[in-house]
Amino acid sequence: MMKNIVFNIIHFTTMSDGLKIHGRIHLPAMLPAPAIICSHGLLSNKDGTKFMALAQHLASCGFVVVRYDHRGCGQSQGDLSETTLTNRRADLAAVSGFLRQTSYVNNTRIGLMGSSMGGLVSLWEASESSIYHAVVTWATPYEIRRSRNHQTKIGPVVLGDAFYNDLRRYAPLSKLKTIQRCMILHGTADERVSLTHAYQLYKNIGKPKTIKVFDGADHRFTNSEHRQQAIHYTANFFHHHLMQ
Repeated sequence: MMKNIVFNIIHFTTMSDGLKIHGRIHLPAMLPAPAIICSHGLLSNKDGTKFMALAQHLASCGFVVVRYDHRGCGQSQGDLSETTLTNRRADLAAVSGFLRQTSYVNNTRIGLMGSSMGGLVSLWEASESSIYHAVVTWATPYEIRRSRNHQTKIGPVVLGDAFYNDLRRYAPLSKLKTIQRCMILHGTADERVSLTHAYQLYKNIGKPKTIKVFDGADHRFTNSEHRQQAIHYTANFFHHHLMQ
């Protein structure tokens, strides 16, 4: 794959439900170009080493790449304890709308990439929109279950009724059949989201579709070899579906 030199990284803000959402746009050497919007996981943010490495590599391959903070995360406004799948989809839609108004992007060639819950956000957004031409998920759950005490504490965040009541809107999984051109990446040693989730998602998404299973990879793809392989697969998949 031909590599370009990234000449700029631009900071941007946009609004989602009255909250300021912060992000970065990685620009390749030649514009306009196909774009990829990257959505992070529940407790992560746009500046994680995984997203930084992925964005830099994809931009070097000629893509406009966006990484942003969901409400309540990183630099963005909001309360993380109030997060839901629906309001994270609103954040993604706001970022996408902002991006499509710029002169950087070929609006007929936009892909979504999501990690963990960000993958779930990307899948459901793509399932109900014709804007997106390809989707890649890393370590993504098909569901998030409530604990026995009706609340789930993940790190410092307590997820209560609002989060789980909102998730009920996203069933059955068969609604994801509208998604085409999707690749699912998952590790066999994922300590947070079992491999079963990847197979359930793969079963329910539309064709064409691909699944890549990484022997020994954890939830964050922290092993450098696993991470580089995942970045390589992601770049090749988007190149095939967005640039050809």
